[in-house]
Amino acid sequence: MLTLCLVAIGFASEAQVRQGQGERPMRNHQEAPQDKVEKAQKYLELTDEQISQWYKIHAKYAEQKSEMQEEIKGEMKELEDKMLKELNATLTEEQAAKFILAQERMKKRMRRSGGPRH
Repeated sequence: MLTLCLVAIGFASEAQVRQGQGERPMRNHQEAPQDKVEKAQKYLELTDEQISQWYKIHAKYAEQKSEMQEEIKGEMKELEDKMLKELNATLTEEQAAKFILAQERMKKRMRRSGGPRH
């Protein structure tokens, strides 16, 4: 359980590090590093020096994680586009028009709400 807690605490993207430094709020469901470190501090009774080290470690990996997230995001988009193309190929012209319209509506809703919900 402690290992799982530590692993969960260890993940942060560049945006999460910025939020931990008082910048823009998070848009996804991941915790900001500041929140993770505060929870770890309470649970593990970290010293001030350890807290400082934890923030530095989060910052050290933030850029790499952000790059990986962008890479995965691009791959997922390619896969989704391929799937939608195959699905569309099974439809009549009328069904395809409805399908495209439904997708456009969904994209608009997602833009207004800040993205997909997980």
